[in-house]
Amino acid sequence: MTHIAGRVIARPFEGSAEQAVDALEDLLAAAVSSRMVSDVPVGAFLSGGVDSSVVAALLHRAIG
Repeated sequence: MTHIAGRVIARPFEGSAEQAVDALEDLLAAAVSSRMVSDVPVGAFLSGGVDSSVVAALLHRAIG
């Protein structure tokens, strides 16, 4: 079991569906932002799936 999975089991989310969406967006945005630290240009490889589109959108929002 990973560290994050252990925390989720120990303390499950108890908010509304809207709060869950907001929390997920915040977590994804933080994950994308933390990976933008680089001494070379940052880019993203896209597969055309929803997950790639979400990452590209969050990357675009973080840049501009």
